[in-house]
Amino acid sequence: MNTDPTVSELAALAATLNAAGRMTPDAAAEAALAHWRAANVLLYTEAARAEAQTKEREATAAAEADLRDALAAVRKPERFPVPLDAALPCWLPKLKGRTGEAAALYRAYLADSLTATKYRGLKAATKDEVAQQYARDRQWPFNEQQFGMVGSLFLQWYTRRHAAEVAAARAAAGRRGGRPRKKAKARTSGNRKKL
Repeated sequence: MNTDPTVSELAALAATLNAAGRMTPDAAAEAALAHWRAANVLLYTEAARAEAQTKEREATAAAEADLRDALAAVRKPERFPVPLDAALPCWLPKLKGRTGEAAALYRAYLADSLTATKYRGLKAATKDEVAQQYARDRQWPFNEQQFGMVGSLFLQWYTRRHAAEVAAARAAAGRRGGRPRKKAKARTSGNRKKL
């Protein structure tokens, strides 16, 4: 996009700025060029701000949709109170049977949550603090209200984290000039071509 004015555009702007005839023609042309460039900077800045706001709204809408999907996928336990080990598969049904991965995610959530609630600034929660809170959560089962509240907070954290991981993977793939790699399927004897 060419942002430099044509001679006729510059002359028209100079004539408008020098309507009173107090400037020399050269001074009027310089003032017109300065006004033109300032307007271009302003328009570019406004367009960049509008684009950033649009991207932020789209990202927020996508995150909200992901959270709605995650909350809709939550399975309610058969009875309450429910221990943490039984709550995690309800909150993360896609990870059912992968208790280690779900527990690691919950520990990461606790670390971020403890860091935020203690107003530590840049200092993160210690491993001991996270381990103690995890042990307390495992020891005391959740009643129905706690199950809903903790599950909602955990899923908000999880969807934000997952969205950030996907965005980082896509950015890395873009830098490599391609799409994110899918996991390679294991070859079996049935997949090999016969010679």
